Amino acid sequence: MKSIKDISVEEKKNHFRHLVVMSLADGKITDEEKSVLGYAASKWNIPKEVQDEVMQHIDGAEVKAPADPEVRFQQLYDLVEIMIIDGELKIVEKDLAIKVAKVLGYKQEAVDVVKKGILEGNRKFSEEAEIHKLIKAQLEPLIIR
Repeated sequence: MKSIKDISVEEKKNHFRHLVVMSLADGKITDEEKSVLGYAASKWNIPKEVQDEVMQHIDGAEVKAPADPEVRFQQLYDLVEIMIIDGELKIVEKDLAIKVAKVLGYKQEAVDVVKKGILEGNRKFSEEAEIHKLIKAQLEPLIIR
């Protein structure tokens, strides 16, 4: 499996694009969503110029699934985190997350599994790696093969 540092700039750009599209699903990017976008960009080592390019050309962006299953999982995780970070779960956000989950190779129920895992992990103050482990075990039957 690839680590984040081994992912190409193009894959990172696509992931950031997915996050921005999700953030804009309800028509605006909240401060909380900006914070998660900044965190994801930092975690994925996405250069500022790539972030700016994505933001300037977001209209008509399409979701592309990376080949690596670990990267697909991380993208789903980050997308769901963006979806729930502002404390509001709008239908348009969930519908978009389900579409993205399917593109990434997951059944629609995966969105709720990831959401529940993130919320439970945050309540327990778990490290992200622990939350990932919990969620991955539950997602195994939800992978489209």
